[in-house]
Amino acid sequence: MKASFEEKITHLKQVIRHIQAELEEQRNKRDIVAPYLNTFLEYKNVKQLNRAMLVELVEKISIHEDKNLTIEFKFGDIYEQIANK
Repeated sequence: MKASFEEKITHLKQVIRHIQAELEEQRNKRDIVAPYLNTFLEYKNVKQLNRAMLVELVEKISIHEDKNLTIEFKFGDIYEQIANK
């Protein structure tokens, strides 16, 4: 009987460690997403692009030979993670 309780205790300790690891992972994700959301929400009702917005939100703009543009946003990867959930 004592062995059974010890097995349950060991199992529950493993479950607790797993849950704590997941919680820490979620906290880290939140810390990454928070600056993105704050920056993005700052400009949510803006009607016209200005230099300050461009500097804060855009990493790189490429102009191709066929005159097409490619815009890389600073928070593009985070946006992808949020959009795909």
